[in-house]
Amino acid sequence: RHEGELAEARRQLAFLEKARKHDAQALLDAVEEAQKLGEEAAAANQLRAELKKSEDKIATCLELLGERNERVEQMELDIREMKAAYKEQIGILASQVAMLSSSS
Repeated sequence: RHEGELAEARRQLAFLEKARKHDAQALLDAVEEAQKLGEEAAAANQLRAELKKSEDKIATCLELLGERNERVEQMELDIREMKAAYKEQIGILASQVAMLSSSS
């Protein structure tokens, strides 16, 4: 009878040892997965920060480009106005030259 109980106790011990090993491996796998997820989360946070910096740089560049375009448009307008003024002055001078030539 003791041998039967001893054999049963050994079977239970073997089963429990096997279950412990399985649970230990499952715990190890879970810890490794958690570490991997932690690393991926850190990498994702770093990428988000880099994306934010890039978006800020793009916004700044777009703002500067807009300001530059406004300056270019203003300069083009100024050039058109100067051309018109020069043409008017040339017209006036040509009329004066013509008047002086005809009166001589």
